Amino acid sequence: MARKKATTQTPADSPLRQLALEFFRLFGATVQTNGSTALTVELTPDLAAHFDKPTLSLVFSTAELSPYHDLVAYGSRVFDRMMTYIANHGSMARETLPTHFPELAVSRLPGELTLSACDLTHSAGKNGWRYLFQFNFHISYRADDKREEVFSVAMDEDGNPAPNMDDLLAQATRAGAEVTAPKMEGLIELAQQAQKLALFHADQQCGEVEQDILPRLHAILSRLVNYYEQQALEIQERSDDPDYAANQRQALRSDLQRKIAEELENHRLRVAVTLFSLAQVAQPTWEQSLSLRSRAGDTTLKLPLTRNLYTGKLTLPVCHACDTETAVVGVCAHEHVSCPACLTHCHACARDICLECGVQGCTVCKELLCQDCAVTCPACGQWACQEHTARCPICQETTCFACQDTCAQCGVQQCKTHLVADYLAPGTPLCANCALICPHCQRPSAQTALCDFCGQVFCRGCTDSCYACGKVFCRPHLLADPVNGGAVCKRCVAPCPHCGMKTASLTTCAVCGVTQCTSCLQGCAECGTMVCADHRERCSLCGRLHCQRHSDRCHMDGKTVCVAHSFACPVCGATVCHAHQKFCVVCNMAYCPDCINLDNNVCATCQQLEDADPINLAQEPVAHDPDVAALATAYTWRSASNRAHTVYFGTRLMGQMTLVVRHDGKVVHTSHVKGLESLIRWGRRLLG
Repeated sequence: MARKKATTQTPADSPLRQLALEFFRLFGATVQTNGSTALTVELTPDLAAHFDKPTLSLVFSTAELSPYHDLVAYGSRVFDRMMTYIANHGSMARETLPTHFPELAVSRLPGELTLSACDLTHSAGKNGWRYLFQFNFHISYRADDKREEVFSVAMDEDGNPAPNMDDLLAQATRAGAEVTAPKMEGLIELAQQAQKLALFHADQQCGEVEQDILPRLHAILSRLVNYYEQQALEIQERSDDPDYAANQRQALRSDLQRKIAEELENHRLRVAVTLFSLAQVAQPTWEQSLSLRSRAGDTTLKLPLTRNLYTGKLTLPVCHACDTETAVVGVCAHEHVSCPACLTHCHACARDICLECGVQGCTVCKELLCQDCAVTCPACGQWACQEHTARCPICQETTCFACQDTCAQCGVQQCKTHLVADYLAPGTPLCANCALICPHCQRPSAQTALCDFCGQVFCRGCTDSCYACGKVFCRPHLLADPVNGGAVCKRCVAPCPHCGMKTASLTTCAVCGVTQCTSCLQGCAECGTMVCADHRERCSLCGRLHCQRHSDRCHMDGKTVCVAHSFACPVCGATVCHAHQKFCVVCNMAYCPDCINLDNNVCATCQQLEDADPINLAQEPVAHDPDVAALATAYTWRSASNRAHTVYFGTRLMGQMTLVVRHDGKVVHTSHVKGLESLIRWGRRLLG
């Protein structure tokens, strides 16, 4: 700590006070506390000669200091004498811990351990020692003031941190001759490791020390700069000689630079790290060696164990695979200690293998295999068992079944790299012998066909059948028929006698027998008969082509009409198109304009009903219809006939009934006029 005038009393547990207590008690002095922070120390003759007095009255704060006291602070005379004495007399202390658990030093399987997949064949043990070390470093920080501290690093003989070292030292006793000293080579390595930790600690502390130095350095430099600036200003005001004033200011600047350099050097932090003592603590141990045999009986392992007889704790073995302590011990076939989670069973050789020795599942059956039993597939780099590997007949490499496949054509199993996919059947593998490279599309396939024209073998995707002759041809020797777009070979095409187009779609006219293509010959829209242009007609209403048998001419305007859009007038029998037809208001049938009265829209047949004699409807052929028979006596009936049908007209006081019947006796139309409407019609006829 820095040399500062303390204003408070030192606490009873301060580090310096604890250091003084341990120092003087360690070297045989009598220490009295008297219930205060001050210590009264009766020195041994050796210590009295070193401190130049037989008794010390120690205080740890300047607030407690008097002419009768000795101050213990970093950098004080007593503290420096203590460090010097330690450097000369206390460089190394060898201590030993007592044995608290002697009953655990037995030659048997420790109770903390459980064996898994192995057996204990032999066990032997002996007493031993494990060492702990505490390296004490004196660290001083020197600048414009001085700070000092003692930094301790505790570790075991393997270099791992050793906690609670102060408690162990308090319970340890001076080591006897039975405690052997550690090897000097290992001790030097531990000291170097501890020194690195001490240097790291000092480096971290330097930041805090420098933060305290910088304000003081800044204040001193500020005072220097202000002082010399004031001196330069006074020289300029008092002097009349410019050259003399310039020389004086230059001298002041040089002096200021020298002063600044001195202050920077005085405030530069210097750190010294010195190893001044070493404490060695020996822990009593029971060193035990277990002979373990694997479950398969082919591996024997020597397992060393160490039990701390001071704490009774057993150092558990470390798993070779996961590097963690385990209380359940298994034996790997390669003489490794393994925990149950890292110990697997090889499916092929039935040995126990740890994960670190290489265990992998077969790519096919997923069973675990060791590296001695597995076959490494050169294709995928994965492991496979002997049952799921085979030699490829093409490259002679032994590959796993996952990297092999069977040719769908010949059934030979081989590497997938030697197989190609049939492009006409996706997912179907083919070998080089079974896959044909089509000369047209250059793609492989086993679905082939022979061209009937050139004799070459092509894939079925590049061949087609001629619709005329039915033979198979390749695409270069097939044409698209210009008439119907179908595939046709060159042998089957011929020029049409009418239009000259080369096509295989040639047929004959059903009327005159002339041969033409289907573009020149058209099928009748009604019956489908192929007819030439001379023997077909186009309907003026629907625009479709018809043969002469299904075409006619309207006698009203002479235009061509088809049978679907024309009819024969029931009265005169003349052909009438739908554009000229007229409907009778009585029978509701269509007639030609010549056979219907355009004034009252009554056909010639219905006009005969007024002069016709009454008839007995029950004696007419239509009376076989039950519905018509029921009306036979309900009306007074008259009838009139034409070429297509017979009209029956029935009257009574309150209504009229009209029946239109074909000559085969089927009723095609009925209409009923109620009484009021019938009366109106009768009145109109009477007035007319």
